[in-house]
Amino acid sequence: MARWSGLVEGRGACHHPDGAARLVRSALTTFAPELDAHARGLCTASDPTPLLPIPNEAH
Repeated sequence: MARWSGLVEGRGACHHPDGAARLVRSALTTFAPELDAHARGLCTASDPTPLLPIPNEAH
């Protein structure tokens, strides 16, 4: 992801790809310990409660 994000920078008149690439790199840096843990088959989450609310779907 880090390598690919560098391939899209500077490719777009609106600079949206640049912002998206920076967001990806920032997330990779911020969550590096968790990503490393997941790569080893571990998860550091101790609370199963979703971070964001999930709406109930009424049918």
